[in-house]
Amino acid sequence: LLLSLLLAGCGGDAGLVAHIYQGSWTTLPDFATLTPVDQKVISVVGPIDQGGADYGLVIKGTLRLSDAGQYRFQLQSDDGSRLFIDGNNVIDNDGIHSAKLVASDNLTLGKGDHELRVEYFQAGGGQTLSVSYQFNNGPLAVVPASMLFHQQIHTVADQNSDSGTDTGTGTDNGGSTATGHLSDRLASGDQLGLNQWLANSDDTIRFYLQS
Repeated sequence: LLLSLLLAGCGGDAGLVAHIYQGSWTTLPDFATLTPVDQKVISVVGPIDQGGADYGLVIKGTLRLSDAGQYRFQLQSDDGSRLFIDGNNVIDNDGIHSAKLVASDNLTLGKGDHELRVEYFQAGGGQTLSVSYQFNNGPLAVVPASMLFHQQIHTVADQNSDSGTDTGTGTDNGGSTATGHLSDRLASGDQLGLNQWLANSDDTIRFYLQS
């Protein structure tokens, strides 16, 4: 049993999480049916060289806006890509092509955090991927690292651990129990204003919080 918790507070770490997939496609695949082979934290939206091999990316995180207003995004890619803001597909730049730029409509967005997701695949040749924005019809600029964040993921219970506070107990004969403590991590600087918990396990899990 491996239990991981996603601590989603008002802060977050700098950068975005990029999930890397192996494969060759002519259009964007359904990434929900695929398993990533690796993941990295990247400072801005961009390609991740895989030594010339074809690959796919799902880049996820938080877009933090300092002002409410009208935002227009541009997505440039070689090859296919899509941009999602708050779960809405605002740009579709799919297919095999050289570097191609597609713009969104004007979006009315509030100040604060917005969910950002970029899907991308590379199919031979050159590779390009970037996201730019305009605010209230102002100048176009690449979305900078200062606007991009991701949520922290901590493992707080693991039955294979043999030291520290994050210990687990039990056997793997049809069921197991794991226990762990968040107190050390909260005291060391994690956000206290938690508003979301995500528990990952294989197979069935029940998750309890005890004060």
